[in-house]
Amino acid sequence: MSHARRRWEEAVLTAPTTVAYVRQSHRSAHWFIAQTLAGLRDASGLRKEDIDGLCLASFGLAPDTAIGLTQYVGLTVTWLDHIPLGGASGTVALRRALRAVEAGDAELRSSGIRVLNVFPGPIDAPTFRDVSHPKLPARALARAIVAALESGQEDCYPGDVAQDFLRRWRQDPKVLELELQSWM
Repeated sequence: MSHARRRWEEAVLTAPTTVAYVRQSHRSAHWFIAQTLAGLRDASGLRKEDIDGLCLASFGLAPDTAIGLTQYVGLTVTWLDHIPLGGASGTVALRRALRAVEAGDAELRSSGIRVLNVFPGPIDAPTFRDVSHPKLPARALARAIVAALESGQEDCYPGDVAQDFLRRWRQDPKVLELELQSWM
């Protein structure tokens, strides 16, 4: 099967979702990942059939595999990756997914999908409860996303913290990277 190469700008779909992490839970990593995928589908409006690729970052999945997870959640994908690198996994996963789209290994199945990269600061959600910076309310995030889509933007930096990060990143990305590492 031949896949057309695409620019990565045509491929990114961002939909915020939060599933509260519970250390030493009786629930499996599969359950948490399935809840996250369901939240992403609900937030984005995608159906399972629209998901063409998956890049998974999980230490807790072992001894199972990413393939086993797709069977657990009922996904059929043409591109699959598993990256057990801890804190760097999210960034690595995003880069690999973008490269898979560029190479034609993963495609957008649904027509009419508009792409918006959303780079919020901390969101008012359990994930960010220990972060001291001001948190963006979910309604404000949703309004910013809708406004960005309606105006045809490709990138959205909602909230004061995100705007400050964008300004500082443009000035010196390395300084901002080092600061963000101190948050972890």
